[in-house]
Amino acid sequence: MTCLKIYKSFSFGIALSAIGMVMLLGCKKTKEEPQNISKPNEIQSNEFFQYPSYFPAPVYDFSQNPLTKDKIALGKMLFYDPILSADSTIACANCHQPFGAFSHISHSLSHGIKRQFGIRNAPGLFNLAWMPNYMLDGGITHLDLQPLAPIENPVEMGDNLPNVLMKLNRDTTYSKKFKIAWNVDIIGSEHLLKSLSQFMLTIVSCNSKYDMYKTGKGTLTQRELDGMLLVQQNCSPCHGGELFTDFSIRNVGLDSNAGVTSDLGLERITGRKEDRRKFRSPSL
Repeated sequence: MTCLKIYKSFSFGIALSAIGMVMLLGCKKTKEEPQNISKPNEIQSNEFFQYPSYFPAPVYDFSQNPLTKDKIALGKMLFYDPILSADSTIACANCHQPFGAFSHISHSLSHGIKRQFGIRNAPGLFNLAWMPNYMLDGGITHLDLQPLAPIENPVEMGDNLPNVLMKLNRDTTYSKKFKIAWNVDIIGSEHLLKSLSQFMLTIVSCNSKYDMYKTGKGTLTQRELDGMLLVQQNCSPCHGGELFTDFSIRNVGLDSNAGVTSDLGLERITGRKEDRRKFRSPSL
């Protein structure tokens, strides 16, 4: 089974105003008929999105954004293009590097335009179809809205949605690509954001030695089996299940004033001190 159509191997490794802008810049309805429609939470398994049979059902609603070859390719093109940043120097892939499980393994803190450093490192982008929320603090609840945060963050991509759409509409190559993928003459926010989602949804971790063991295509040594048992017995409260995370937002013991970082975690979203230093449990 091919789990990644675009990447055939996988290395493990606020935007409240912007959300409002999505609504204000809503896209006109197109004549394109949806493909591969599925009910919410129904598994959609085709050549574009495949995953091991022992994985749980995805939570992303594919019926609202059916995958197509052209839209995935367009999303990939956008993911690697710095046109989404204010000075055309930073692309999504600058911080979400493919060789590091789409994370930023080369720096302790990710940096954006004008070499400005943020307050945290970019998390890996994989298995996003199963995530109930996004960002390390869980502050964004839908994948289609997630790209707005880095695009409009002043130290990341430093741009704004209307300006990004203006640049894309002026670009003859993108005008043609969006016409092919979405059958539209004017590129809107929905087309941009859903194209990025389409590409990111195809990034699925599925070919590690553990995956081969689970599918009967490989074996584990006795020491590896012992280690697996230890993880199941001692790490499962945070890293349980086949995705090795419960996606919970929690403080793992950080003192409220610990470290040199100014990152307060979930407290930045809720404003509550009891949420200080709470972050999403990463997958193992």
